[in-house]
Amino acid sequence: MKRYLALLTILLLLTTTVSAVNLNTEIGTIQADFESQVIPKPFDKLFGNERININIKDTELVIGLVTENGKVTQVTTTAVENPSLNIYVSEAFIQKMASSSNPMIALKEGIETKEVTYNAVGFFNKLKFGVSSFFVKLLASFGSEEQTIKKEGVTKGVEDVESVPIVEKKVELVEDKKTEVVKDVQEVQIEENVVQMTKTGFSPSILKIGVGESVVFENVRGKVGAMVIGTRSCAKMKSEALYNDETFEYAFFEPQTCVVVDGFMTTQTMRIDVE
Repeated sequence: MKRYLALLTILLLLTTTVSAVNLNTEIGTIQADFESQVIPKPFDKLFGNERININIKDTELVIGLVTENGKVTQVTTTAVENPSLNIYVSEAFIQKMASSSNPMIALKEGIETKEVTYNAVGFFNKLKFGVSSFFVKLLASFGSEEQTIKKEGVTKGVEDVESVPIVEKKVELVEDKKTEVVKDVQEVQIEENVVQMTKTGFSPSILKIGVGESVVFENVRGKVGAMVIGTRSCAKMKSEALYNDETFEYAFFEPQTCVVVDGFMTTQTMRIDVE
């Protein structure tokens, strides 16, 4: 799970200790492991076509990474030219994250406390990566899932030892716990709802969803562009320009009424009711 959650997570989990010597020695292994890896949804919408430099603070070490069409295509120990995103993180924080029992939560806290910072290059990238709260909440969701599974593993181990004399009881307990784990994992999965951006506007123009669900906006206008811009309670929701069936996904984690405007057809709006 750790290796496939998000591009930023992948980068910060490349090594347990960071130094120019170690990373240069291991770059061949790192390239073999991560080049051509597919970035999972919904993180591919954020990191699917980027040129990223990871700058290790107080050192001269830079990890360069290029992604195209949702896949990692290049990993180097030198900066890539014309980056779209610069990330800054300290060696101490990477070591802290690597030694954490829950790296997802550690990364979430690092972003919130500014131990991990980033600078997007270009207008559309600044809009896209300005929705950092969405990424942070997704990390929290996946971190909770991982913590639940780890805790469950410990619980089953204790019960197995205690219930050795009673074989039937041990089997029943394990089955019950497995059922609970599946339920917990299902609860953190994000449901998707599709809204098409047509030549006449949004379809549907009114959408009702539940807390924890996401909405995928799809441009079906052909060569005509589209842009998702949230207002009111969802003012942080902004997409880059979308063309030729490109999509943008946004998740909602609290009840609200969100009015969405099309940046290319500014007279067209829709309403999302999150209940």
